[in-house]
Amino acid sequence: MYNVSTKQKIYETAKLLFIEEGYAVGSRKIANEAGVNQGLITYYFQNKKNIAMMVLKESFEIIATHIKYFVDPKKDILLFLLIFSKVVSTPSINSSGYIRFVIEISKENLIEESVRFGNNQTEYYRRLVKEIMPPNGKCLDMNISIFLGIVFGIQRNLILRLVEDVDFSQEELFDIFFGAFLWALNLDYTDGEILQLRQKVDEITAVLYKNYPDLKKPEIYLFQEKKLKNL
Repeated sequence: MYNVSTKQKIYETAKLLFIEEGYAVGSRKIANEAGVNQGLITYYFQNKKNIAMMVLKESFEIIATHIKYFVDPKKDILLFLLIFSKVVSTPSINSSGYIRFVIEISKENLIEESVRFGNNQTEYYRRLVKEIMPPNGKCLDMNISIFLGIVFGIQRNLILRLVEDVDFSQEELFDIFFGAFLWALNLDYTDGEILQLRQKVDEITAVLYKNYPDLKKPEIYLFQEKKLKNL
């Protein structure tokens, strides 16, 4: 491992173990693999949950950075976040370690918590609700809370149902999420408008993956020191 601080060494080690063994890996093993005292995990991160939320933040930041090459969130925040949600929810089926990590952190609702309390996506969702949701008499913070509760609650339940071997493909899972996303925003779109938006999401995502195929592989992009290669 390249020369890093103790805090960074703990983080990189935990990230690797999360992907290889899942979120259930203990703090003692993280400390042993990093070659540090276990108390330093508490000192730098307080607990393992905070490390996991940092991994989510890093993953989300990498994905968002590459989507911005194709969609400007300042011009179309809805399209940007729908593409973002599709990329997040449809990693390569071969990325079994990352998928297991996401399933396990979903049991503790860490994805929604990370967005609610300071993830790098928080401001995107705030802008989405402020700009896109029709007025309904509720304050912005209330609408944001309701929107996140609906969208991430449905996402969490879908992810956890995958553990029960429910026969969902990743595309079917995103279909449900896509519908919930628009419904939670209370958008009065026609069937034609919904179909057009979905096609646009799929088309841009396909181009994104063509240019940056490693975005489907968190076990690769989370461990690259440089930005993904544009093929």
